[in-house]
Amino acid sequence: MITDKLSNIHLYPLLARYAEAITAFARKAEEENLPVGKYELMGDELFAMVQCYTTKPAEEGRMESHRIYTDLQYVMAGTEELRYAPVDMLTVEEDQTPAKDMLFYKEKQGTDTTRLLPGMFTLYLPTDGHMPQLQDGGPAEVHKIVFKIKI
Repeated sequence: MITDKLSNIHLYPLLARYAEAITAFARKAEEENLPVGKYELMGDELFAMVQCYTTKPAEEGRMESHRIYTDLQYVMAGTEELRYAPVDMLTVEEDQTPAKDMLFYKEKQGTDTTRLLPGMFTLYLPTDGHMPQLQDGGPAEVHKIVFKIKI
């Protein structure tokens, strides 16, 4: 798991191949207020999902992970809390792979909590369980892009 400002994405060799496409799309999404939906950037190797939602209490969240894609979650507006735990510490509750590349876990608690503010991203690898869209002190409207990077 990595959490940082999007302006620092170039510092991570793992993301070097995608940094320009990610930053350009984020800039375009903010400037043009792109509608919610899926956007192909580099075929199935890199795509983006623009999302808008109200954050929810942790008891309504679900810990998840993915096997095929890494998630880079970037917040454009609003504040969100995310929980994290290594998948080897979690118990699979529902396996939706390979059709949806989603695994859900029984656990509601994580080993770490991340607070994302506008301009920040967090990166979750397939070994990282994560619970997104959580309230940070109360409900908030969040405008976010989830970039899916194929492993």
